[in-house]
Amino acid sequence: EGRTMRSESYDCRRPKQREAAEARGRTGCVTGVIRRTGAGGQTRSDVEKSHMPLSEELRRIGNRDGREGFEVTCLGFGAAPMGRDTLSDADALGAVAAAHASGVGFYDTAPWYSRGRSERRLGVALSNFRRDQFKLQTKVGRFIVAGQPNDRDSTGAAIVSKAGGYPFAHGAEFGVMHDYSYDAVVRQHEDSLQRLGVSHVDSLVIHDLDLGYGSRDQVEMYLKELVGGARALANLRTAGTIKAFGCGCNHFDERQHCDEFARRVAEIADLDYYL
Repeated sequence: EGRTMRSESYDCRRPKQREAAEARGRTGCVTGVIRRTGAGGQTRSDVEKSHMPLSEELRRIGNRDGREGFEVTCLGFGAAPMGRDTLSDADALGAVAAAHASGVGFYDTAPWYSRGRSERRLGVALSNFRRDQFKLQTKVGRFIVAGQPNDRDSTGAAIVSKAGGYPFAHGAEFGVMHDYSYDAVVRQHEDSLQRLGVSHVDSLVIHDLDLGYGSRDQVEMYLKELVGGARALANLRTAGTIKAFGCGCNHFDERQHCDEFARRVAEIADLDYYL
C-alpha cells in the first residue's frame, strides 16, 4: 500500500484553462494530503505529479472532526447516462470495464437516474471487480415506485417541476416519490443496496432538494422532512455504514436563493461536502 505524504501544489485543469486563469492572475492550485499508488499498490513517489494521470491521484472526502472519511480517485465515473434506452447492456457494462481498466476507482449513481436502471446496470458491471477496488456513491431523497404514472411528493401531490424529466426520464414503467424523512432515507439506502447488489456504499448524497423538482411549498416541506433524514444519514455515518454524506442540488431562481438554501441545509445537516 502506498504511503501517505504531503503533496506539492498541483492543478487538475486542462492546459488552456490553466493558462487562461494564470493570465488573470489566478493559479487555482490545490494542496493537500494524498496517497499515490501505482498498479498493484506500488508506491509512485518517484513520479512527478505533473505527469501522473488523474486516475491515479487520490483525494480524501469527509476527513474532518476526527473522522477518517475515504479516498477517491481524482477522476470518477458518473453513471447517470447508463440507464438510457438507447444504450445497450453490453455498451453500459463495457464503459465501466474501460473506466476500471484505466484506473478509475470512484463511481457515482442515483435512484433517479433512469429510475433505478443506472444503479442496476452499474451494480452488474462492478460485480466483476472486488469491492475493495472501487468507491461507490449513490443518493437519497426519492423512492422508485412501480406502476406509478407520475412523480409525487410524500403527501401524494404531483411534483411541480421546472426541470421536467430531462435528462433522466427513461424507465417510464416506474414513478418517483420524493421523501427526505428519517424512515424514507433509511429505506432508500437499503433499496439502493439491493439494486446495486453490494453490501455497502461509501457515501450518500441528499439529491435534488430544489426548485427543479418541487414548488416553493414542496421544497419547504422537503426541508422539514430533512431534519429527520439528516439524522438518519448522521447515524449511518457514525455507525460506519457510510463514510460521508453530502448534498447535490441544481435549480434555483437566483444566486441569493441558492446561498440561502445552502445555509439552511448546512444548519439542518452536518454535511461533509456539496456537489
